[in-house]
Amino acid sequence: MLVQPVVLGQGRPLFEAADVRTNLRLKGTRPFGNGVVLLHYPCDGSAASAE
Repeated sequence: MLVQPVVLGQGRPLFEAADVRTNLRLKGTRPFGNGVVLLHYPCDGSAASAE
């Protein structure tokens, strides 16, 4: 997943609203000089119910 900073506006939602929450564990990051940050989350397929 790449995160890009937004200076003006609200941006677009990345995902649609869901009834299920996915547990994510951040494995690593890589910042770039232009402000973008790469976020690495392993895909383990697990999900937890939203509360």
